Amino acid sequence: TQETKLEKEHKEGKDKLKSYSEAKTIYKKKQEEEKEILTEISEKAEKAGINSFGELVNFAVDQGILKTQLSEHLATRVLVTNKRIREDLLKALEKFSKSKEEVPKVDKEKLLTDLFVIAQKAGFKNWEEIVGEGCRTRLKDETYVFDIPTTIEEAKEIFINDPEILKKMEEIFTTMARATD
Repeated sequence: TQETKLEKEHKEGKDKLKSYSEAKTIYKKKQEEEKEILTEISEKAEKAGINSFGELVNFAVDQGILKTQLSEHLATRVLVTNKRIREDLLKALEKFSKSKEEVPKVDKEKLLTDLFVIAQKAGFKNWEEIVGEGCRTRLKDETYVFDIPTTIEEAKEIFINDPEILKKMEEIFTTMARATD
């Protein structure tokens, strides 16, 4: 349809280009550039563990890069045409993927053991109670550490993969432990 439109504009003399083939070449070049941009964003998103475009838009909104939810078409147009937003998103994805880099297995167990010890000092007897507390704890307005329902294994994975959540829960358990002493 775009090619038909360009050809029609050329016949009507509405274009300022010398030829239809020149317009077609420019259009193809623009499409290639857009494809490269979207491919780069897609690769960075995959490294960060974001598997769908909807998740990418949610990530951009959560990071404050986009002000509101956008449809896939609009978000694509914004990312392709707005260099500042695109660069901000790429930086945020890179930072997020670095924070998710694999933690060695020994360190994973140590992180969970340390959290469990702190939670025990705060009066929690098992992982079920720890997960329950996570379901009641807010990170931000209307955003909780865990969604209901979250299994113990899912909670442990979240603790391992998100140091921010782990730190928040450690702070809460430490504060509770001090209050009960």
